[in-house]
Amino acid sequence: MEKKVIDVSYHQGKIDWAKVKVDGVIIRCGYGSNRADQDDKRFKENVEGCLKNGIPFGVYLYSYAKTVSAAQDEARHVIRLLKPYKGMLSYPVYYDMEEAGTEKNAIEKAKAFGDMIEAEGYWCGIYANQHWWNNYLKGLHDYTKWVARYSKEKPEGMGAYDMWQYSSKGKVDGIKGNVDMNICYRDFAIKEEPKEVAKKTNAEIAEEVLAGAWSIGVERKKRLTEAGYDYEAIQALVNQALKDEKEVKYYTVKSGDTLSKIAKEYGTTHEALAQLNGIANPNKIYVGQKIRVS
Repeated sequence: MEKKVIDVSYHQGKIDWAKVKVDGVIIRCGYGSNRADQDDKRFKENVEGCLKNGIPFGVYLYSYAKTVSAAQDEARHVIRLLKPYKGMLSYPVYYDMEEAGTEKNAIEKAKAFGDMIEAEGYWCGIYANQHWWNNYLKGLHDYTKWVARYSKEKPEGMGAYDMWQYSSKGKVDGIKGNVDMNICYRDFAIKEEPKEVAKKTNAEIAEEVLAGAWSIGVERKKRLTEAGYDYEAIQALVNQALKDEKEVKYYTVKSGDTLSKIAKEYGTTHEALAQLNGIANPNKIYVGQKIRVS
C-alpha cells in the first residue's frame, strides 16, 4: 500500500483545496516555543480547507529546541493549536527535527515531546532526514518515522519507517509553486490505542530537574503539577541533593602525602578513601590529585 501525501505550510501561499487530490496532507501548525507569533499563519486556513474538502490530514511542528524543557514547551504549542480539532486528525502529529545546532540530546527531546503529545491522545511521529536518523536519532523506535531523502533511492540505515519524503519540487493542482512529496506506507486510518506513558519516579524527575529540565520556580511547580507529579516531594529530593552536594569535601594531595595519612586526618581508613574515589592502587596517588574525603 502506497499513499500520496504532501506537506504544506504558509510558504505554499493560499491553496485551492477543492482542486487538491491527494491521500493526505501534513500541515505545519507552527515552529518553536508556545507563542502565538510562532503559529503558522495559514494553519487554521489549511486545516479548514482539508476538513471542508474531506482531505485526511495530520500536522507537524518545526523544532528549534536545544533543551528537553524547550521540547516540552513545543509540545504545549501543538496541543494548544490542536484543541479545536481534537479527534479530527487522520495522520500523526510530527516533530520536525532538522535545525542545525539542535542535534545534542535529540533522542531525549524527541521523547519529551512525543510523550506529552501521546498523553493527550494523539499519535506522535518524528520527522528527520536520513542523516539525522543515522547519527542523532539512532535507536529511537518509540514513534512512527517520517524520513526525508531527496532521491530515487529509498532511505536506508534507520530501520523501519512509515513515510518517505522524496522530493521538495512536486507539483499538485491547487497549489502554486513547489510542494514536498511523500509516499506513505501505512494506513493511519486504522486506529491504535495511544501507548500508556510510563510515569517516572520522583527520584528520576528530581534528576531531570537538577539537569535543567522542568524550568524553575513557579513555572517548575506548574509544569510538574500539570504532568501529574508531586511537586513538594520532588522539590524535597532536589533540595536534599543540593545540600548533599555542598557537604561533599575534597582534599588536594600535596608532596609527601599518602592515602593513609590523609585518611587519618579525616578520621577514616585508606581502604574507604580508595573505594570512594575509585583508586585501584592505594599506594599510588599524585601531587595535585583531588581526593574526596566526605
